[in-house]
Amino acid sequence: SADTPVTGNSAFESVTLSDLSGVNVGSASYSGTMAAYWTPSGSAPRADQYLSFSVTVESGNELFLQSLSASFYQWASNSNVAVRWSIDGFISDLAPSQRLSGQGSFLVDFDLSEMPAVTGSVEFRIYVYDDLSNGAGWRYLTGTSYSYSSDSLGLVLTGAVNTAE
Repeated sequence: SADTPVTGNSAFESVTLSDLSGVNVGSASYSGTMAAYWTPSGSAPRADQYLSFSVTVESGNELFLQSLSASFYQWASNSNVAVRWSIDGFISDLAPSQRLSGQGSFLVDFDLSEMPAVTGSVEFRIYVYDDLSNGAGWRYLTGTSYSYSSDSLGLVLTGAVNTAE
């Protein structure tokens, strides 16, 4: 089930971002930030438990991705964060997964500069999974605590837009 979207904004007129939503993560929105509850999933992401957003590039343009960064705060023990996209049916991680160890604030940064240019629409999914069977818990997409502050990064997708030839 999809829950509580958070609005996306694009710096490019030719690129549209969808709302951020949670699927089977018990998501909640706090002042425009996303909090999500992940259940134990073992050593790999659960295909049915993720945060999702889409990017649509206007016809005649290409989006060359640079990075996807996110700030998290977690109460649970240990987690891994992975990002996948619809281009390959959400099969492969776009970059090595990032580790969140212990309670606290974390910045994850995925290098997407080797990905092919995006044309049309593509969906991105962010998965949080545990390598410990008791690692369920909240991960807040704020980076500082369970509420937004000026230090919060949230979720940032960077890249460049060129006119397709």
